[in-house]
Order: sequence, then structure tokens, then C-alpha cells
Amino acid sequence: MRSAIASYAAPRLRRALIVSSALSRRPMRTLDPSRPQARLDFSATLERQVGDPGTGALVVMQGVAHATIALAAEQVGGAERCLEAAV
Repeated sequence: MRSAIASYAAPRLRRALIVSSALSRRPMRTLDPSRPQARLDFSATLERQVGDPGTGALVVMQGVAHATIALAAEQVGGAERCLEAAV
């Protein structure tokens, strides 16, 4: 199985050409059913390199940082709503 992030020696970000017959999706159980997740198998997909070799880890780390900020903002909104309901 190939991952979207390949090679430990020089991490590279790769883009997969998604064709329904080549991509396998398996639903995963989650604690929050409003946020479905799935395990993706890219073993039969065509792919292209994105960016320069060795920059994949940096791109992924930046994406995780942005996702963390977005999740924190969502949590602040949820906490604010709980406070409004309690007062």
C-alpha cells in the first residue's frame, strides 16, 4: 500500500489520481458520528509528486498547524455556546 506521504529518506508529498475503481475506502468507527472517517488504500492509484523532494514533511506539518488552529477556533465556539446555555 502506498501512502500519500512516501519515503522516509526524502519525504515527498504525492497527489493521487482518484478513480473510484482504484481507490479503496473502508469506514472507521469514531466517537463522533457527525465526523465520519475512512481508511483509504491508494495501492492501485496513479500519482504525481507535488513540490520538491524532501519538502513533504514541511508541507504536512504546516497543514497540521492550520488544522489545529481551525479546530481550536471551533472548540472556542463550542465552549462559548456552553457558557451561554449555562448562564
